[in-house]
Amino acid sequence: MSADDLLEPAPTFLVVGAARSGTTALTRFLVQHPEIAITTPKEPHFFAFAGRTVDFTGPGDQDMINRRAVTSPAAYQRLVMATDGRPHRGEGSVSSLAFADNSVANIARFAPSAKIVAILRHPAERAHSSYLYLRSRGYETLQTFEDGLAAEARRTAAGWHHMWRYRALGNYATQLQPFVTTFGRDRVRIMLHDDLCLAPAKTMDSLVEFLGAAPYTFETTRHWNRGGIPDANPVNSAFVALRRSGLLNRLSRRVTSRTNANRPRRPQPTLHRPNLDIGTRATLNEYYAPQLAQLETMFDLDLERWRTRTETLEPEREP
Repeated sequence: MSADDLLEPAPTFLVVGAARSGTTALTRFLVQHPEIAITTPKEPHFFAFAGRTVDFTGPGDQDMINRRAVTSPAAYQRLVMATDGRPHRGEGSVSSLAFADNSVANIARFAPSAKIVAILRHPAERAHSSYLYLRSRGYETLQTFEDGLAAEARRTAAGWHHMWRYRALGNYATQLQPFVTTFGRDRVRIMLHDDLCLAPAKTMDSLVEFLGAAPYTFETTRHWNRGGIPDANPVNSAFVALRRSGLLNRLSRRVTSRTNANRPRRPQPTLHRPNLDIGTRATLNEYYAPQLAQLETMFDLDLERWRTRTETLEPEREP
């Protein structure tokens, strides 16, 4: 690492993931705090892809990540400098956890003092939510979650981006190990999606203390980024077509406020959210069992509730 690589000012914290675990809600809550700022965009993807060409090949990847990723240190520095001089500056790129080896090396190079925050969700529920999210945006065309799981290896090999890795992104212990090895366990804060859903005030208080900011009372009743299967009607079909082309996202970014705190909701199709099949849940739970055991040891957690739960936590109100 060269002193010339260090960002000044640098982000003081990074919400690194996991995808579909509440990172958007978490950053929208944090930005309410007068001492805390989040970059715009919330996910610049810099640490995963610094100095690289981002050229994922899946449906929607051009609009979801290739077009949006900030790979230049100078461009990323401008994002950080635009955070109003607040003492606690961060961002929320879930690609940082998905591509942990790249990210850890780049964080150590550009922002070695940043605190690391990872919010984790029951991994089978996270995978199912990722499928529903891509269905709601018209990119996922396979009719069942199980078909999506079966296609994962082929899609990954073909160069589709991390959101399509339904099963693999739940390997939390493997993804977090490089962060702990490089920065130490005390620099890595684990949060649970369950806690943000069920006890948001207490959860945010704990996070603010970890970040070193003053106590603050957050408004935590609103939720973002719900996924689901669009209901079959002409209006929804139009929404899905626009989303799949990327046009709706680009238009809405032009006509809405760019502030994270007050940006109006984009138009949404009406969705239904099918339950995660109990057999599929059991199969995924077995797959993830070694990861959960390792995660419990690594961070002194008790994840028994994840092992025994049979229904998705508050599927209609997920952050």
